[in-house]
Formats: sequence, C-alpha cells, structure tokens
Amino acid sequence: MVSKGRSRTLKLVLTAVFIALFTVGAYVRIPITIISISLQFLFVLLSFLLLGARLSFVAVLIYISMGLLGLPVFTNGGGYAYVFNLSFGYLIGFLISSPVCGCIAKRKTSFWNYLIACLVAMIIVHTTGVAYMMLIKEYLVDTSIDLTLNYVLLYVTLPCVPTDAIWCVLASFLATKLRPIIAKYNV
Repeated sequence: MVSKGRSRTLKLVLTAVFIALFTVGAYVRIPITIISISLQFLFVLLSFLLLGARLSFVAVLIYISMGLLGLPVFTNGGGYAYVFNLSFGYLIGFLISSPVCGCIAKRKTSFWNYLIACLVAMIIVHTTGVAYMMLIKEYLVDTSIDLTLNYVLLYVTLPCVPTDAIWCVLASFLATKLRPIIAKYNV
C-alpha cells in the first residue's frame, strides 16, 4: 500500500507530465486548414483515462491558463489574445470533456468502456470547437476564408475525424495497459 503523501506526490507528478505532453503534442502536428492534426488529442485522452475526471480537468485547466498567460504552449503560440484564435474552442472542448470522459472511464476499466469514453470526448471536443469557431468568425474575427458551417464540417472537422478516431483506439489500448500500474499507487 502506498502512503497518502506518496500518492499525492505521484498525482502531482502525473498531472505535470500530462501538461508537458499536451504542450509537446501541440507542436507535433500536420497543418491542414484552420486547425492542425496533432498528437495533443492523444495525450489529452490519455489524461482523461489515466488521471480521472478531476485531475485531468485540473491538468487541462493549468495548460490553458499557462497558454493564456503567454507561455507558447498552444499550437500557434500563446497569450490572452489566443481566445480569438479560431481553434481555441477545441481547447475549451478538452476542458468540458475531461469530467465526462473521466467519469465514463471510471465506471469500468475495459478497452471498450475506454473507447466509448474517448469517442464521447471526441464528439464533445469537435462540437465545441466548431461552435466556437462559428461564433468567433461571426462576431469577432474577420477571416479571409468564407467560414460557413458546411466549410468547417467538410474541410476542418472531417479531415481530423479519422486521426482522432485512431487516437481514441490507441489511448484506450494504452490505458488498459497503464491503468493497472497507476492504480497500484492510488491514483
């Protein structure tokens, strides 16, 4: 059995590791149109599955806060003006989906349950990202691209879905292997 102090320390370390992975994942990317396909979503999903609802929410919140405070942790840099970036809604989607995915994943530690949790998170992230993009485009930012909902769905969301589905499968597989190891430390 692991002491409470050691368990807390491990939770803190894992949270910090995932914040670092979010940052690294944001920079390992393939630019497509307005957004990029990156490894970030894989690491975010893993945090949901391995850290749980509360800690993954904290990790994503700290990551977003760091970026808004000016640290260049986002795909396109950082700073408070990043809230006007068309892709900022996807970061909000990470935050919203963390408690949902974490709670689903906690119910049963199986590949299929993890996959369902990840797919639900993917739907939340894409829905939030598209909605935010449309709001920003409509009310705040004048873009050179005519951003209609059809354009965003066909040329922004659709190209990301296959890769994000692969990340869901990979995160679910990795979580089934890593969760028992982490559970030994009361995380």
